Amino acid sequence: MIIENGYMKTRFSIQILSLFFLKQVSFAQTKIPADTIGLYLEFPVLDMPHQFYATRTTGSFFTGYANPSMAQSLAMSNNLYSTAHYGINRGVRLKNEFFRKLLGSALVLGFDLISLYAPFGMGWLHEEYHRAVLTRREINSFNDMNTFPVWASYRFSQKNR
Repeated sequence: MIIENGYMKTRFSIQILSLFFLKQVSFAQTKIPADTIGLYLEFPVLDMPHQFYATRTTGSFFTGYANPSMAQSLAMSNNLYSTAHYGINRGVRLKNEFFRKLLGSALVLGFDLISLYAPFGMGWLHEEYHRAVLTRREINSFNDMNTFPVWASYRFSQKNR
């Protein structure tokens, strides 16, 4: 291949350099063991324009935080699950790898099942998404899953015989 003009030389040089850097990036993508990754939590404090709607819905800027946006609700739910899973993975210390993974997976499954109906769990997140849409329409609402334990608000009665 004969390179005749300066434009072609520059283009060819850029292509060679980009291939070199792509090779370097691929070496940088080594697999990192899961226990060396730290805990990452996210706290979105201000989510505009949702905060304007929440302020108009509740009547005050600070009480507007009672109606979180979808992003804020998702971050709080992710923080709960990330913290619990991180703690379980760090807390289970068995020498046998099979039993360590089995116990860790069982604990994570148990936590996930219990947290379905707890505040910041998946059910809570689902209901908060509905509330975010209602807040966008400036309709105030309440999430019953904020009362914990959830079943405390229900009354069970027996049929009189």
